[in-house]
Amino acid sequence: MSLTARGAEALAKTAAEIRKLSPGVTVTEVAATSPRPPAAKPH
Repeated sequence: MSLTARGAEALAKTAAEIRKLSPGVTVTEVAATSPRPPAAKPH
């Protein structure tokens, strides 16, 4: 499984939780480098 998140801390924490809950799963951490997309405007 590939896991992408903004922020190394959030990425590492989530990957560790998945590894703990599913020891047979290989988790590849991918740090996002693009800026956050603009927020949607309410209609």
